[in-house]
Amino acid sequence: MKQTKNKLNKKAVSIMVGYVLLIVFAIVLGGIVYAVLKTYVPQDKMECPEGTSLIIESYNCNDDSLEFTIRNNGKFDVGGYYIYATDKLGQKKATINLAKYNLNEYSILTPLRIDGIKLGITPENHILDFENEFAVNSEAQIERYDLSTVDKIYAIEIVPLRWQEEEGRIQTVSCADQKIRKSLECL
Repeated sequence: MKQTKNKLNKKAVSIMVGYVLLIVFAIVLGGIVYAVLKTYVPQDKMECPEGTSLIIESYNCNDDSLEFTIRNNGKFDVGGYYIYATDKLGQKKATINLAKYNLNEYSILTPLRIDGIKLGITPENHILDFENEFAVNSEAQIERYDLSTVDKIYAIEIVPLRWQEEEGRIQTVSCADQKIRKSLECL
């Protein structure tokens, strides 16, 4: 009888050891997965340096086109900008992306998978690259848009963008804090 009791106790111990090993294995595996996935999440949000700025000097628009003169009046070179428009009077947030309507086909950043416009592109130098070519105090640039397929717009928002290097990789940085908004009175 004593021998049977010992066998039962040993059987219970081996089941407990199995459960403990299973729990330890699950915890170790969870730690490994966490360590690997942690490397995929960016640690710090990249920000534009304070003093990055664009200004719209003048504009001309009607129902079919928009033309404006833009200048870099900040302290740092800029790579380009995102442009959005409002289609309702008094709308707070601009939601219509106008980048694809830019008439300078060389400056549209869609081939780089960016819905923005590259500044500093000339007919002689129209290579899309990750360079901040719109220099501080450089000559103003005229931007033209075909709005014939867009509803009437009431305002535009322009958000500067820059390319910055971090840990050997070039990152596109949106300067949302330096966004400019211009209400339009189109003819």
